[in-house]
Amino acid sequence: MLPTSFFFAHVYYTDIASLLCVLLAQLLSVHKRHVWAGVVGGAAVWMRQTNVVWVALVGGAAVERWMRENGVVSGGLVQSVGQLVQWMKSPRRWREAVWVAVPYAFVVMAFGVFVRVNGGIVLGDKSNHQAGVHVPQMFYFYAPVLSTAVGLALTLVMAVGVNRFTVEHPFLLGDNRHYTFYIWKNLFRSCWWARYLYIPGYVSCMLGVHAALWRAPALWHIMWLVCTAAVLVPSPLLELRYFTVPFFLARLHMPTSLPRLSIELAMYIVVNAVTIYVFLYHPFVWSSEPNQLQRFMW
Repeated sequence: MLPTSFFFAHVYYTDIASLLCVLLAQLLSVHKRHVWAGVVGGAAVWMRQTNVVWVALVGGAAVERWMRENGVVSGGLVQSVGQLVQWMKSPRRWREAVWVAVPYAFVVMAFGVFVRVNGGIVLGDKSNHQAGVHVPQMFYFYAPVLSTAVGLALTLVMAVGVNRFTVEHPFLLGDNRHYTFYIWKNLFRSCWWARYLYIPGYVSCMLGVHAALWRAPALWHIMWLVCTAAVLVPSPLLELRYFTVPFFLARLHMPTSLPRLSIELAMYIVVNAVTIYVFLYHPFVWSSEPNQLQRFMW
């Protein structure tokens, strides 16, 4: 029922099938069906090329679970890293962990071959899908997930990121059917300093998300953060759909309860009802295409 997922489930996009494959690969991996997890992960990459990062995360998490189950790592991040370093000094002990990783590594290596042959990860319009360094994408991602206290150090780091690495893709202000057009035009472009006003909120959300992930294994937590950055930062276009997979993977590792789920469900139902209503009953017309109705969407 996540609004962006619910909306695009009704139109022709690969997002839902892509998300299904990633989550199914995660489920199969948890149940130690690693070969099938690799197969489903390969399907996920076929649907959306950036899913190769999430296949790597699922594989890394599978190896991390094997290490915990076999007593290789335990405790917090610092202790786990120390134990991992000691374990890596004995190559004979790697064999079983390597076999766990093979199905996922095969998908990643096959994708590497594809990138080499194709000349990039994009199958279609390469000119409008150039990778870059769009650091604020990470800040936009944290904002819808959670919020808590503000830290000065993170605020300064984010200010530098906003100042030096904000990217305004031509598509962002080139299509007024998307809500991100109005968010960017009215909130981020209203004046030169407007984009800096949201930094305390970014910091609050970032701290809140990582606080909510306290139950997740430390190594998984770091891998999730790295993989999320690897998917979002190179993308120059602000597109809320791109947040879907990291959101669901994080949500699966957050504590939950019936009241919390009820509040989330009620919120999603309201947002979905409004967006579907606007899509169906408030079309508009472009002057360049007077005979074609346009509709608002995520």
